[in-house]
Amino acid sequence: IAELAAASTMVQFSSHGLRPAYGHLNPRQGVFANQLDALPPLGPRCIDPGSLPVLGWAGSAGHADAAMHLATLLASWARRRRDLGQAPPVLRLMCAPLIARLFDGCGLRTELHPTGDFASYLGFLSGLDLGFACIGDDRFSLGRSDGKFIEMASRGAVCVASDLGEYRYGIDDGRTGLRFADAQGFGGALDSLVDDPAARMRIRSAAYDHVARHRLHTHGALERIAVYGALPGLHREPAVRRPGGDGVSAAVPAPPAAADLAIDDKVAERVLAAALRHREGRHD
Repeated sequence: IAELAAASTMVQFSSHGLRPAYGHLNPRQGVFANQLDALPPLGPRCIDPGSLPVLGWAGSAGHADAAMHLATLLASWARRRRDLGQAPPVLRLMCAPLIARLFDGCGLRTELHPTGDFASYLGFLSGLDLGFACIGDDRFSLGRSDGKFIEMASRGAVCVASDLGEYRYGIDDGRTGLRFADAQGFGGALDSLVDDPAARMRIRSAAYDHVARHRLHTHGALERIAVYGALPGLHREPAVRRPGGDGVSAAVPAPPAAADLAIDDKVAERVLAAALRHREGRHD
């Protein structure tokens, strides 16, 4: 793997956290964030000040440490809210029963939903008002993508995420989601969303718009075209004059500039259509 990476024109990463760990493999590097295939219409949400939002978290057995951390944060937050005489909202969980037990003492009313395929997971997100993306500061966690954020945003759930890793790049704090660095920050972020439906709706809409503009495969294709087009050896040199066979100079046309490609919607449509055909096994 190291030999292939060193021999490549460029090494690309799916998160900024992977660059410091593996950037030594090749001096030329690119970071391309994860994207979504499609974006459904943004469904309506209730903004009745008297109603409590639905909170939620989904994860596998590999997320046990994150689940324990989140349960501890929620327990502290719910205890403080309860002391103030405020009713706790519902916490929906999509995980194995063993992981769900970690939340038994968090002081919230929990609902366990069965695990399923990716479509089931997206359906689960569609029923949430707020979702959580907690990660640790270990190298594995810092190298992961911000997939939970774009998945939640695509289904209208506001993401509350750790101020670590790719979430620092993916979430515009206070505009498209909220990030927290400690228990106090977590409590403040959650209070602001639970107690202010208007702010929740504003962030929800901004996050959805951000995904529509910047986190779909069409945008990702254009981003790659712009970067690949500037790499040495992957395109023809700029136009030069070369002598023709009859003594007349012939111009060698230059390739389109990366900036020109980046605003060509037709190019994006062709790239995306080709990718989808290839995924279906159609190599025409």
